[in-house]
Amino acid sequence: MPEAKSENAGFGGKPVCPVSVFGVSGNFQTVIPEKI
Repeated sequence: MPEAKSENAGFGGKPVCPVSVFGVSGNFQTVIPEKI
């Protein structure tokens, strides 16, 4: 899952793709609370 890797990299502090990380972060934040 490239998305999960991208998110992990972003959290680690490696600016691989700020746009992708932001998009994934936003999606995860919205999906995590909904799932919980």
